[in-house]
Amino acid sequence: MFQTHLKFPQPENSIADDLPKKSVKSIAVFISPNVRTQNYSYSTSSPPEEVQEDSFDEIECLRAEVKRLSDIVTEQSDLISYIQKTFSEQKLKENDSLDHLDLLTELNQHKISMACLERENLAITSTIKQLQNEMGSLSATVGHQCNEVILLRNAIRGLRLYFD
Repeated sequence: MFQTHLKFPQPENSIADDLPKKSVKSIAVFISPNVRTQNYSYSTSSPPEEVQEDSFDEIECLRAEVKRLSDIVTEQSDLISYIQKTFSEQKLKENDSLDHLDLLTELNQHKISMACLERENLAITSTIKQLQNEMGSLSATVGHQCNEVILLRNAIRGLRLYFD
């Protein structure tokens, strides 16, 4: 869905029929106010020919977002490691053993690492599914082309028999 925000002046004593409407491909779309004196929003469905391109772009955007979030989580994990190392060094200086806080920090670090691995696994699974779909499409194309080659070969044989 595409969503557009338009700002209109606030009419006094307006009713729903007086609210602005916009025509999209000859379909009237009612524009409802979110909040008075705020933005008015309306939405329309995307044209069918753009659906495949949009879904590919959405997949790429989602993949980029997963990568970005994974990088952030990795940075946070590194920060936790640094904090844990700092606490451990201070504890060793004070000749104290690891306490409950250090154990919780280590546990949280492992949880973050697991979350990173799960995100990477989901991204890889998504890529595998996309490649399987593309492979199925290419297999169908190759099968169609093989059928065309067989038809051409039979046509050439027919022409040879005709001219012989």
